Amino acid sequence: MNVYLVIDIGTSSMRGILYKQTGEKLFHVQLSNKPSFLPGRVEQAVADWEDCLNEIMTQMSRFIKNNQATLQAIFLTAQRSSLICLDSDGEPLMPAIMWQDKRSNEITSELAAYNQMIIEKTGAPLNPVYLAPKISWVKRYLPEIAAKTTTYLSIADYIGYQITGEYLTDYTYASRTSLYNIHEEKWDEELLALFNVEKEELCNIIPPAKSGRKTRREFLGKFGIENDVAFVSAGGDQQCSAVGMGVLNEGDVAVSLGTGGYILSPVKKIKADSAVILNTYPIESHYILESILPTCSSAVDWMRSNFFENLETEEFYSSIKKVLHSNLKTEVIHLPHFQGRGTPDWNNEARAAFLQIDFSVTKEQLLLSLLESIAIELKNNITQIESYTKKSIKKVVVAGGLTNNPAMNQLISDVLEIEIHKGMDAESTALGAFLVGMKALDPTINQEELLKNNPSTEREVLYFPNQSKKTYYEEKKEKWNDFYNKINL
Repeated sequence: MNVYLVIDIGTSSMRGILYKQTGEKLFHVQLSNKPSFLPGRVEQAVADWEDCLNEIMTQMSRFIKNNQATLQAIFLTAQRSSLICLDSDGEPLMPAIMWQDKRSNEITSELAAYNQMIIEKTGAPLNPVYLAPKISWVKRYLPEIAAKTTTYLSIADYIGYQITGEYLTDYTYASRTSLYNIHEEKWDEELLALFNVEKEELCNIIPPAKSGRKTRREFLGKFGIENDVAFVSAGGDQQCSAVGMGVLNEGDVAVSLGTGGYILSPVKKIKADSAVILNTYPIESHYILESILPTCSSAVDWMRSNFFENLETEEFYSSIKKVLHSNLKTEVIHLPHFQGRGTPDWNNEARAAFLQIDFSVTKEQLLLSLLESIAIELKNNITQIESYTKKSIKKVVVAGGLTNNPAMNQLISDVLEIEIHKGMDAESTALGAFLVGMKALDPTINQEELLKNNPSTEREVLYFPNQSKKTYYEEKKEKWNDFYNKINL
């Protein structure tokens, strides 16, 4: 039996999932590796990921041996914008600066005049999330670290180096650096100079899903694997999630609601637009539009810990269901900007707020207004995607922890006035990496057919807009945007 291993590195955990060639899951390992939230920064020990990788490989190799299987390939997907500094021996010099870390805000503020040029070259606005401002910050404030650093790279690149011995990055990670020219598909000399980065300090760039790479024999030998094993960088986690959700063609939209929210839609023709992010996509001849909500389930968790502190997580999510299934309405407006606002206007100074509160307001109404605000922000961002593509979105596929609640999916459908499809495979990112990897190994494979025949995609649930709530949510969205503009403009 031939098997294929997907390694999926998220923000708070690392997964290993073993698949058969048909896409059937055989074995699953998930290990926690949460970052440390410190005053003004978010960091994680680089050894955490290497330890998780070794444990995943140990458990996988045991399963493979016990089931007389043969590992054919490793497919890797990961979070995209966390920075690791390596010395000449390939050893980390400091904890990783995580994607949520905003210590490079000062750098981006100083370079604000170059924002339009950066958008035109990279497809994304200047933002402390990306690697280039983080590298500039290290060089300015940690010169002793910078002097010893020979390679700046992402988590995916580091784990790829551990597995293959090569310093390579693919387009999907490069396009999250503010250094990659998305039109010319190379590191941009003008951007390198702007951020004070040498090209030699970065990984060489390859297309995602590039075939021909091999796993190091020394790496495999640690786990008793003797045969040759292919390696494929399947692309960034959000891109792979969209693939796993079946978002393969123009006009498709994927919404992933986890700690933060991501809205993704493939396109073929590209142009500069500050209201959306333009990234590369591991589907041939496609780019992908991306919109970001920095705060989603993290805001819901904040609500639970501060207003429903006596409830366990499952009880609290039952409360959400009751609130959404009731006919409760509220005049309360919530702005969910606990970590600033992402797209469409990239307002790092925006802050969360509850508005129109009086003594009659209950915590259930506060909860409802928070959930409504997430759906309204989705609506605002999908409107921007429609403006970019000049096409109306007819269907949205959703995934992520917050969408495991059917009542939340109905709310999203009502606010968006769009048909919502909820797939039942909770591992859409890993599934997408599997689909991309299999296509890399065999270009004749039809990803849509493989996805269609996957048992996990047969139980899709559909949600349709409730027309009786149309006027209520149209008025709520108008009030929401009016309050946001008055406070922030």
